[in-house]
Amino acid sequence: MELVVLLVVWLIILGRVMMNDAVEMSGWKLVDRKGDPVLTGSVHKSFRGECFVVDGGTPPHKPSSGGFVHVIRTDVSGEDRIESTITYYPSVFDMRWVKEDCDESERQ
Repeated sequence: MELVVLLVVWLIILGRVMMNDAVEMSGWKLVDRKGDPVLTGSVHKSFRGECFVVDGGTPPHKPSSGGFVHVIRTDVSGEDRIESTITYYPSVFDMRWVKEDCDESERQ
């Protein structure tokens, strides 16, 4: 966990991730399982227990799509370097995209 905290601090210093910006695009917002907005720079665990830093996302482009979340992780070999951004389905982190301009009954 200390490595993850150091990673977040390092990313903030370099300006790679702006902390506290909600992941939003084209009228969509990425939310966690409680319905709270997911923030760039926040750390989330995958269903496999791996920790990642949220870097952004891509909302659904059609009704059958679930969209994507873009995350970053450090090299597991222990080196202090950043791997490229990785794209996963939001369900990997128990997240989902919701339309901002609709009520709860219309949310996907």
